[in-house]
Amino acid sequence: MFKLVRNLIIVLVIVSMATVFSVPVAFAYFDQPNYNENVSGLQSGEWWASTVDFESFTNTTSGIINGITINNTSFDINNTVAAATSNDLKNGTTSARIEQIGYIVTTNYLTGVSSYAFNTGWTLDSTTAGAKPMFYVQVSNNGLDYTDVYTNNERHQTLDPFTVDMASLLTAGIAMPDSSTATSATPLKYRIYIDESASKYTRNLNVDDIVISY
Repeated sequence: MFKLVRNLIIVLVIVSMATVFSVPVAFAYFDQPNYNENVSGLQSGEWWASTVDFESFTNTTSGIINGITINNTSFDINNTVAAATSNDLKNGTTSARIEQIGYIVTTNYLTGVSSYAFNTGWTLDSTTAGAKPMFYVQVSNNGLDYTDVYTNNERHQTLDPFTVDMASLLTAGIAMPDSSTATSATPLKYRIYIDESASKYTRNLNVDDIVISY
């Protein structure tokens, strides 16, 4: 009789433990598509970022070059060269140097960008006298007309972190040149650009560590 009661208690304990530990478990994960996937298709709560550190950037040619790949991200550039001299601000060995009426713009239209961040500063051989060129961050929904989301000419000769909060701007809506309003669902090109005024060709801009977050 004692053995029967003992065995019954053991069975009851095993059944109780099985009930307690049979709770379903949910797993969260971060899907990281490649740079040209439609990131607007990410599920709620998913996040990823594309990082461009310019360590593999070797261009030395001024002028317009379209579709140049840097760290698996495609850019169109103008007067933008690899920056590796002692006068260039950089993390590691190389950054980008945007000269004169130069720019660096994403080749692809990006959807659902939450922030566009990078390190930037005027090169050490840039003059501190005279007129200062304007530094812009811009977006475009057609690749021709750009809207400023940030302008400044007070960047320093140190490599400073900089972030454009695109999530807030797109939630509020960005007025575009074609009279439309860009939102988080609007495919956009992102451009870093220096003022084209001929009287301001006195400074060059280093850019490094672009991080595009979604």
